[in-house]
Amino acid sequence: FSFLIGEWIASSAGGGFTPHVITIAAGE
Repeated sequence: FSFLIGEWIASSAGGGFTPHVITIAAGE
């Protein structure tokens, strides 16, 4: 569920795909 949280944070923060990708990479 880490990637889902990362997506939610990216959307809420409006940070775009950069933090999103980093979160997924770190989660995996």
